[in-house]
Amino acid sequence: LTYGDWFQIMPYADTIRLFWLKGRDLLRLLDDNAMRVRRTGEQPGERGFVHFSRELRYQIGLGSDRSEAHAVDAKLHGEPLGSNLDKMYLVAFPSHFRHLAIPWEAGEIVRLPVLLTGIEHWPVRDTGLFVRRELLAHIAIHRGVTVAGGARCDGRVQVVAESPVLTTVSHSASENELVEAERTPIDTEVI
Repeated sequence: LTYGDWFQIMPYADTIRLFWLKGRDLLRLLDDNAMRVRRTGEQPGERGFVHFSRELRYQIGLGSDRSEAHAVDAKLHGEPLGSNLDKMYLVAFPSHFRHLAIPWEAGEIVRLPVLLTGIEHWPVRDTGLFVRRELLAHIAIHRGVTVAGGARCDGRVQVVAESPVLTTVSHSASENELVEAERTPIDTEVI
């Protein structure tokens, strides 16, 4: 793995941004992620699928079409995420999060009655840390992309053709809730 290879994989100078999300918002994000899975016969392309840390595990029930796709059996540290709907979680995303998916999103919203999750109202703070620099430092410490450094296929996300019994949470946070969440990241779990 060379620096040139790495810059092709990560061509943008993204910084790491921290978002505070309630459990219900994280569940909505997982449902949104399920709708972004490439389906049989679709062309490859950037859809904005998010990869999470190994502590968050779930299945994706595809349903008969994209609008029926949902996250199923979501667990964080082995506990059902649905049992912590009001708990605050600190989640890191790159600053270029989902920018490349904008053309795909625009097409899907017109084509299907799909409600994708907007991130513009999430409380956020930019760290000023560059994703590439942090990942290169991690790779250098572990002398490559290695199992010891965390690289492994561990089944944290599984796509299932048929949707098991689905439970989703629909919640639209008010502006006051979001402002309050930004001021008080108390009892926040980092994932």
